[in-house]
Amino acid sequence: RSPFQIVYGRNPKGVLDLIVLPGEDETSDDAEAFAEHILQLQDEVRENLKVSNAQYKSAADASRRVSVFEEGYMVMVHLRKERFPKGTYNKLKYKKIGPCRILKKMSDNAYKVELPENFAISPVFNVSELYKFPGHDQNFEEEEEINWKQTDAEEEKGK
Repeated sequence: RSPFQIVYGRNPKGVLDLIVLPGEDETSDDAEAFAEHILQLQDEVRENLKVSNAQYKSAADASRRVSVFEEGYMVMVHLRKERFPKGTYNKLKYKKIGPCRILKKMSDNAYKVELPENFAISPVFNVSELYKFPGHDQNFEEEEEINWKQTDAEEEKGK
């Protein structure tokens, strides 16, 4: 079936089909049957769309990773180029920083993370930018300081 036939219920008219014949103002049994056929066709297409959308969803969900973190959980944070402190981005630099402690769960998709003081960026990250810290099940003491490696650019600024 062509897209035109699905939308309009018939094949497109040719040049000779455009001639208007007298007495076509009355409805007929054929017209009513045609209207019923169109409704059935549209229902069939709607059902096919539901099936194909369900297949697309299951294929997309197969590769989706679901992550739920608790407050106090240690994670690695993936920083995009725009989120690095100004002047510190290098394409060869590690993009993940951490371990960082989760301070607050804002929603199922957003978490507030403890960042070092020299990072002047928002501490709220999407769950897709957070990764389990390999040693997250170890007990970290609350007063333990997290040592952050300074980049060469930060060391030069401090001099």
